[in-house]
Amino acid sequence: MRSMDVFKANRVIAKEAIPKYIEADFEERLEYYGINPAKFLEVRIERPPVYNIDLRAAYPTALKNLGLISEKTYKYIMRLDKLDRLACIGMFAAKKTVYTIKQGEFVNVETEESEHKNIFYIPAYITDEIMKACRRTIGEADFLFYWFDGVYFTGKRHFKTLAKELTEVFKMDFEFQQLRNFKAQDAGETIKLEFTEPKKGFKQFAIPKRQTLINANDLIHQAVIQ
Repeated sequence: MRSMDVFKANRVIAKEAIPKYIEADFEERLEYYGINPAKFLEVRIERPPVYNIDLRAAYPTALKNLGLISEKTYKYIMRLDKLDRLACIGMFAAKKTVYTIKQGEFVNVETEESEHKNIFYIPAYITDEIMKACRRTIGEADFLFYWFDGVYFTGKRHFKTLAKELTEVFKMDFEFQQLRNFKAQDAGETIKLEFTEPKKGFKQFAIPKRQTLINANDLIHQAVIQ
């Protein structure tokens, strides 16, 4: 459950962005994450140090930089809680699959999605492309992985070049930090990560392998229609 401010912010964004709506298939171009198989699972605790750059408010900033929302609207969104900011933009990409079953028999399946979904997918695509640009700047020798709006790497020497690129080329704010106790483990269908951030402390999450997501969606679909 989110604040009611989410719905108000969504309407404010819609009023400005819909008249400037860009038609293109940005959803299919998204990758969301990238992994360097040769380096990713080699890294162990503190040898070598692992660094992270996280973009700050990547999606609202991308909308502002594209001119889809005004500076006033951007500042309004930035007053919201982080999860509320994500929700008010993410609502544009709402999608649901509707299965029709009558008397125990499958009849029909159709997908309903927002006609203005690119108000979410455009900033998502831009963020994805920024992460790929960071990967190229870092180079495969030190790049580990990126996950949505954060890139992870070894070699602190890359920071100055990345900072210049992010601020001057992409007009993005970011946070830079050295992680501690970094561990990565191939768990089969996912890659499990854990590390300690200087301010937020211990963190862990799992990156699903792309085929895992495809298989899961296929299984759900087949279970319903059969």
